Amino acid sequence: LEPSQIVELDPEQDRWGGVWSILVPEATIGQLYHFQADGPFDPKAGHRFDGRARLIDPYARALAGEFLKASDGIVRPPKCVVVDEHFDWQGDRHLKRDLSETIIYEMHVKGFTQSRTSGVDHPGTYLGVIEKIPYLVSLGVTAVELMPINEFPTNHFFGGSADRPYYWGYDPLAFFSPHRGYAASDMAGAQVHEFKQMVRALHEAGIEVILDVVFNHTA
Repeated sequence: LEPSQIVELDPEQDRWGGVWSILVPEATIGQLYHFQADGPFDPKAGHRFDGRARLIDPYARALAGEFLKASDGIVRPPKCVVVDEHFDWQGDRHLKRDLSETIIYEMHVKGFTQSRTSGVDHPGTYLGVIEKIPYLVSLGVTAVELMPINEFPTNHFFGGSADRPYYWGYDPLAFFSPHRGYAASDMAGAQVHEFKQMVRALHEAGIEVILDVVFNHTA
């Protein structure tokens, strides 16, 4: 689909050194968007611009959709989502437990509850983790280390297939976007709210949250 609106940035007004920024009042909660960047294609000089390509905002809070090949042959990435940043943390704070007193449970969010034997209402999701907090407490766990929860591709463009989509998440697309595949709701941006719910609930139970974040290779 072609964009309903294209907003051009002015290098004299919207750039501070190497940082570009713009306010788009029309971009309301749920709005989908991409970036485009035009410039020289000169790999030897480190420039690989393609003005036709759609790009993911590296600071996007959520993504929606999949990688799709357009009629021009160019693969379009998932779209960025304008999300509602408001969330009631109910006074939540970091637990600041000493490492010597920490018992860590490494967890894959989907794998932890995806089996029906887990007995949860929302298997394989952030909400499913909340339902299993009493189990974690019974084990004496004081921290969960979550395998990558950043948004990552699952379809065939990156080695996955319909019957066996990519699972582990060690090729992140957006470091500020929780993976939407772990959300119980399919509404765009719901993954952000549900992830925050999970963190808040774990903290309420005295369980810290550690993220396994992969900076050395991305999708």
